[in-house]
Amino acid sequence: MKSIILSFTIVSFLIGSVFSQNPEKNLYFISSNSKDAVTLMYSRYESTWDDTRILYNCLWKLDNDTLALIDTLNYNPKIKTHINKLIHQQEEGWFLIHEQDRRDWRYYESHYGSEYNKLLDYFSILSYSGDDSLELKKMNSKNIPLDFNLLIGSSYKINGHIIYRVGVDKEKVNYFYYINKNGEITHHYRPWDINEFFVKTEASALERTYQRNRYPGGKDGKLKAGHSEDFDSFQDADFQGPYFFKDKYNDKYRGFSLKYHTSDSRYLIGKKDLKVVEIKDSIITYWVLDKINEKWDTFCLHHFYPNFNAYNEEYIYGTGMNFTSYAYDTDTIIHLVGKNTKYYSDSIGLIPMIQTLTGKFFIYHLPTKTFCEFVGSTIDTEVIQIIDDWIYYREYDEIRRMKLDHVFHKFDPGTIELVVKDKYKVPLIHHLFFSKAKALKKEELYLRN
Repeated sequence: MKSIILSFTIVSFLIGSVFSQNPEKNLYFISSNSKDAVTLMYSRYESTWDDTRILYNCLWKLDNDTLALIDTLNYNPKIKTHINKLIHQQEEGWFLIHEQDRRDWRYYESHYGSEYNKLLDYFSILSYSGDDSLELKKMNSKNIPLDFNLLIGSSYKINGHIIYRVGVDKEKVNYFYYINKNGEITHHYRPWDINEFFVKTEASALERTYQRNRYPGGKDGKLKAGHSEDFDSFQDADFQGPYFFKDKYNDKYRGFSLKYHTSDSRYLIGKKDLKVVEIKDSIITYWVLDKINEKWDTFCLHHFYPNFNAYNEEYIYGTGMNFTSYAYDTDTIIHLVGKNTKYYSDSIGLIPMIQTLTGKFFIYHLPTKTFCEFVGSTIDTEVIQIIDDWIYYREYDEIRRMKLDHVFHKFDPGTIELVVKDKYKVPLIHHLFFSKAKALKKEELYLRN
């Protein structure tokens, strides 16, 4: 079952040309300060309750060779919140942004039981699939007339549309509440059919573990599925996957997680979950099912490639990202904060914590098992997205792109182009998209409460 991986390593090349924009489509970027961005997790701003600073999450449009501010995407820039989730549903052309009131452990200690329950959650949807204008829809948990506990979770595809789980019904534990691209809250029985799971994460330097679906393993060596809090009542899952009976006797594994699967995808990719992750577990074995011939195979990636996106049903790609448990020998956080101020601006957001980055990203061609790794010119390098055979990536304060070589299934560094360079804005960009919508002024971002 072992895969033979053909490896290519490519170091950063000089830029050959400058990006030429399609006049029919606009290129937009989102710079964010997100709780789930590993590089920002330990910021002094995010962890200090006394700090009243507003962390702006901005939408930018490429205007010739500069970034023009379209609007902030905060629910309300005057409210002190942080982003908890920022999810790109590329297939339907929308972003889900989940914010929460800023919370701090010292605040928990002094207010738990009184003010804690008054903290609000905020939802915003940025839709860009239309031809006329971008649309930003907003709501908060106080104004949602439904009785449910917030439980941000995974995406599903039901009746042909992507929905995202936002809560569990307080009265009916088998029912969840979901939000769709129109900002509508819908009510469904908790799905557990594997065909309904929509597991597709992102390639940039973000922690996306909540976008997976895990089947826990039972004592009988079978994967389980259930809808109650009583695990012993779970039934055998319809999907058993490559979780073998011998795993029952192996204390190393606790279940199987889906890392990539949609109803239309050719491949299903997952991995066996380790009960305890140790430094020696530096190589991850992934199991891949080719749905056409219904055969399983395996491939391996280094532990610092924990998340990946998929392109054209042939490639997966992602950014190298060390977990803090693997970073004992790195500089201290305080030292990094002081050192990074020389290179980064905090005029619109947090100074990135780059101790978890590796300066690398990869692509892997599933049919030919070809692995190709790109080494950037700086440790602050991440791949963002592949669109129309162009690989868009960021190196510090520059967004670049290069062509994907479909003959050898690798990068083509001779095609590298500079898209935009900006020391103050680009280092916080982790998302981009093209749209026919022409939002030239702030007034063109329509708000629907």
